[in-house]
Amino acid sequence: MYEIRSLRSAIKPRLNNETVSFEVEIATEGKLREDWVHSDNAFESDMIRRAEQATEASIREIVEKTLAKMQNELKVDVAGFGKRLNIAFPMEWKKRKNEWDRQFSEIKVEVKVNATIQEFGTKGMKNG
Repeated sequence: MYEIRSLRSAIKPRLNNETVSFEVEIATEGKLREDWVHSDNAFESDMIRRAEQATEASIREIVEKTLAKMQNELKVDVAGFGKRLNIAFPMEWKKRKNEWDRQFSEIKVEVKVNATIQEFGTKGMKNG
């Protein structure tokens, strides 16, 4: 289990030839509460990187499912994407604000996650 110690996130609007998209960046640092890999040594950097990648994939999946629900089912921007668009591209926001929730449901959102494991609750190799 991954225990979050710190988390930073950013919603970055992109505008390319009147096409709006967003990049969501999430960076987290934390620890594994237990050494859940039986056959690997938790001290090896390869094992740490695999655990970080698994954590990143899990976080990305949760965020993407949440975005899909917001965009496809609810069709509402509850996370503040429109506010970010207004700050970065106010003229573009003026054109879109009256129909934002409908338009938001069609906008591409890319999710990037970077997880760093700093420590383990239990270290070393478990015996079978």
